[in-house]
Amino acid sequence: MGVGKTSIGKKLAKQMGWHFFDTDKQIEKKIGLSIPEIFKQFGEDFFREQEKEILNEIASLENVVVSVGGGLPCFFDNMDRLNNIGTTVYLKLEPEFIVQRLLESKIKRPLTENLIETQLNDFVKVKLTERERYYSLARHEFRADRFACEQIFNLISSD
Repeated sequence: MGVGKTSIGKKLAKQMGWHFFDTDKQIEKKIGLSIPEIFKQFGEDFFREQEKEILNEIASLENVVVSVGGGLPCFFDNMDRLNNIGTTVYLKLEPEFIVQRLLESKIKRPLTENLIETQLNDFVKVKLTERERYYSLARHEFRADRFACEQIFNLISSD
């Protein structure tokens, strides 16, 4: 969360002449509620099941750049499924940059919305440590603060 998946994904899709698909937006559309409202009304387990179902839709898509929620690769066999569907990219960013972006963001995120800065810093570090083993399974890894969209495009398109 906060690394720029949506921003970079939209630019990459535009550059490639492809469509852009955001799993969180699709879940919101399907359920008719925002992600924070889904978490509040139905809980995280329900949300993770919805993410799993969205992967079935992704599997049938062509010429699309997909942005997945930060937790999606870490549940069920989702990361393996993503790698089987297409080319996966891990956008890596240092915790202090993520914290700053989250603090400046106007988007309320259900897992962090009630945290003060020191708690947010600890949360981000713990989540990155927990999730690294899943994220590192992506076919490509880029520093989100160093790579331009064009560089990512060139590296992925040569795959």
